[in-house]
Amino acid sequence: MSDNELLKHCNDLQIHLTDNVLSEFDISVPELYEEIISLRIHLKLDYNSHDVLNYIYTNGLSSFFPNMCIALRIYLTMPVVLLHEKDLFQS
Repeated sequence: MSDNELLKHCNDLQIHLTDNVLSEFDISVPELYEEIISLRIHLKLDYNSHDVLNYIYTNGLSSFFPNMCIALRIYLTMPVVLLHEKDLFQS
């Protein structure tokens, strides 16, 4: 992924996590972007989201990557719904 694409995704994430009433942000786009750039040189390509979060906490890096930790914790706790095709069309 190019750096421009990464920055766009960070901006999109901030938009989705913004409280529209209070205009409060859960993450900082510039900080998240820099954290991802800094962190990705330390990680293996086959790491998934859970692996990344474990790496951060296992190595005591959560204070260096606070926005990344917030984003990953939100992502990893999002509910996932699996529907079978037959369930979609039942009446």
